[in-house]
Amino acid sequence: PLTEVVEVFAEGLRRASGIPVHVGWRPVSTFPTALLQLRNAEITPLDMAASKHLMDVSLQLDIWHTSPKARDEAVDRIIHYLDGERGRLAEQLGVLGVYFESVVDVGDSKAFRKMLLVRVRLVG
Repeated sequence: PLTEVVEVFAEGLRRASGIPVHVGWRPVSTFPTALLQLRNAEITPLDMAASKHLMDVSLQLDIWHTSPKARDEAVDRIIHYLDGERGRLAEQLGVLGVYFESVVDVGDSKAFRKMLLVRVRLVG
C-alpha cells in the first residue's frame, strides 16, 4: 500500500501542479521540477489477525521553480488539489486524512525552492 500511496500522490501532484514530479531524492538540474519522498511511515495493527493496519505516512515534497511567483502558484495548486481530493483519496486508498505539517521556503542557489511536509493517515 505504501508504494501505491506514493504513486497516486505523485500522479495527482503532476496533474495539479503542471510540473514534473519525481519520486525519491536525486540531483535537480532542470526547472521547474518537484521531488516526492517518503520521510517516515508508522504502521500499527488494528486487529489481532494483523489484517488491517493504521498507517501514518509523512511525505516531503520539494518544488523548484524559476521564479518565486511561479513556485508559489504551483504550491497553491497542489494544496488546492489535496484539499479537494480528500474524498476520492479516501475511496481509492482508504485515506482518513491529509494534513499539512509545514510549508517552508528553502534557500537554494540554483532556483526558488519550497518544501511541503504532508502527513497522510490511512487504513490498509
